[in-house]
This record gives sequence, C-alpha cells and structure tokens, in this order.
Amino acid sequence: MRFDRAIDAYIRDQQADGRINGPHSERAYRECLTWHAHDIGNRDPSTVGKRDVMRTLERWPNANSRTQKYAILKSFYRWTIYEDIRTTNPVEQVRPPRKTQPIQQRLTLDEVHRVVAAADPIRRDRWAVRLMLLAGIRNQELRSLQGRHLARDGWVWVDQEAGKGGKERYIPVAAELAEVVAEIRTLVALEEYVLPSRRRVNPPLGEEMADRPYAMLSRFTLGRQIAAIGVRAGLPFHLTPHAFRHTFASRAVRTAGDRATQSALGHASIQTTIDTYSSRVTLDELQVSFTGFGFGLPALYPANTPQETTHGPHAR
Repeated sequence: MRFDRAIDAYIRDQQADGRINGPHSERAYRECLTWHAHDIGNRDPSTVGKRDVMRTLERWPNANSRTQKYAILKSFYRWTIYEDIRTTNPVEQVRPPRKTQPIQQRLTLDEVHRVVAAADPIRRDRWAVRLMLLAGIRNQELRSLQGRHLARDGWVWVDQEAGKGGKERYIPVAAELAEVVAEIRTLVALEEYVLPSRRRVNPPLGEEMADRPYAMLSRFTLGRQIAAIGVRAGLPFHLTPHAFRHTFASRAVRTAGDRATQSALGHASIQTTIDTYSSRVTLDELQVSFTGFGFGLPALYPANTPQETTHGPHAR
C-alpha cells in the first residue's frame, strides 16, 4: 500500500470514530503525514523504521510543535497495527520530545485600557480587540465569525467549523461588548464576515482599501493588525491575538468561576482551565501583593542629587 492511500484510509477511520473533528484538525493531520510520506518516498507504511520517523520530526525545531507531530505519527502507526499493516509502532522507538511551557502573554489592567484606547477610534480594530478581549475567542474563531454568529440576542456563537476540535459553544455577551455587537448586527449581513479580507481599490497605485465581505481574513493579516495596535498603545512587547484570550480567561475565572470559564473557552477538561488560569496570580494581583514590600533602604539618589550618567562630565 502506498503511503498516500494509507493516509486517506486513516483519516476516514479517525473521522468515523470522532477522533478527527473539523477541517482544521484534518488539515493538521494531513500536513504532518504528507511531509512524512515525502520523507519516505511514499513507500509502504510497513517498511518504515525509527530513522524515518526521526527524519520527519526534525522538520519542526520547536519542541511543542514536534510534540504535536510525534503524537500524530504515533496515532497513525497505532492504526496500522489495528489494520494488520504492521506489527510494531516505529514511533514508540523514538524518544518523545520534551514539551516546554509556552509563554502566555497577559495584559495588565492598565495595558488593557491603553490597547482599547488605541483600537476604539478605528471600527475594524475596535471590533477585533473587544471581541477577543471580552469573548476570549481564538484567532481562527474570530476570522470565521459572520453576522449569523451574533444573531442570537445576548450570545456569541462559535460553530463546529471554527471551534477547536469541531466543538461549538456559546459565550454570553458581556456588558462592555454589547455596543460592538449592536454595531455588527446593524452593519454586517448574516453571511458576511465580521472582519473580512480586504484589497486595494486601485492597485498598485492607491492606498485605499475595500472590504471583501464574503472572503475570510488571513491569520497573518489579523496578527499584523493586532501587532500594530500594540505599537500604538506603546506596549513594550509584541501583541498577539492569543494574548487577549489569556487576558480574558485570567479575568473570567475570578468573576465567573472555573466551570463557566471552561465552557466559554471551550476547554475539554476543567483541569486545563484551573492549571492555566485559576492557579496563577495575575500581574495586577502580584503587583498589589508586593505593595509595601522592602527593607527600609535609603534612597539611591536623594532629592536634588545629580544622577550618574554614562555620558557627559559626570560619567564614570
């Protein structure tokens, strides 16, 4: 059996068993397995060995990405055993990658206000920032959002096509999000994208852009849009869409509780919500906790004393 045919059969079986749900999951599995097929010359899966698996995993230098691909390959070769294509799993002969804890950038309350102030004057930025900040939706979920997803009074609906793992969920419209939702319901038709793709009106000469209401925005373009808002807000770090989801979750667990936050985020396990958000203090909480901390040390530069500089006549 050629490897590409085995991929198709594996995907069909996983979908039938409910293990692969939605187009995004399928794309991730197919991408990994297709690269693996290329690395082994599309030969029969029964001929693959440990070194073949290692060669494919080397394509992803990031430890967390490699962990994900390791799991996909391990699942595929477990399926080949069930289908009597192989008797052993070559992935189990490869040492599992060590997963690292990703950086979870979260905004302080002051930074939230600065970002919102930088975004609000521009309708497109206002919609993006407030939806992510106050509904906690992911990059893909925001880009997939259409007018119909806000048609039910008081709710943001994330459908199966956009939700991670093919799971739908509803998120209540917070009071501070209500005005934006009202704007969207007034200006965006049911089948139009809330944040559609854009194109130049007169390429390559003009700078004027026009919306393409029925075309989805790209991940790269949304990331660039959010990064630009962070620059305007004067943040000392690169602002990403996912930072809003982390900020939403950190605030939500302290207001709505673990169970409600788990449902709003779409986490399969409440332990994920607890470990990631409930068990960690926010930056604002950490700052307040250290108010008054110190040892009574004298001031380094008493009032009216010139400070040391690295340039000029006082430099040392």
